[in-house]
Amino acid sequence: MPSSLLIIDVDRFKPINDKYGHSIGDRVLVDVVAVIDQCTREQDKLCRYGGDEFVLLLPGSNVHQAYALATRLSRKIDALEFQSSSGKTFGVSCSIGVATQALDDVSIVERADKALYMSKKGCSGRVHMYCPETHVIQECSQCGD
Repeated sequence: MPSSLLIIDVDRFKPINDKYGHSIGDRVLVDVVAVIDQCTREQDKLCRYGGDEFVLLLPGSNVHQAYALATRLSRKIDALEFQSSSGKTFGVSCSIGVATQALDDVSIVERADKALYMSKKGCSGRVHMYCPETHVIQECSQCGD
């Protein structure tokens, strides 16, 4: 039974903290986690990986199911709106790396982290995955599902 892993990074989080303050930054993180919680199953495990990065373990999910969830999460997080103390409204996006445990000995975290790096490269708010069929990191639309 496969297990998949998502690494979710809130894009440009430091500037949010710098511009709007840490209490608004905290609200962003709380609301992002709420979106993730709403979209996941009871057996899925979410943990904070770093300041604005989260790891989501998806037991029993193949790479295509994980990619579909990552895409759904990305859209829902993109739809969030926040308001600064001065009344300015702003949104956030996230970059997500997806990987599924393979039979070889390469770490699923390493694959997801490399996929996340590809998502953040160039522009943010994207989802990339390690494609087990081609053994390369790409957007799912380029992977034969």
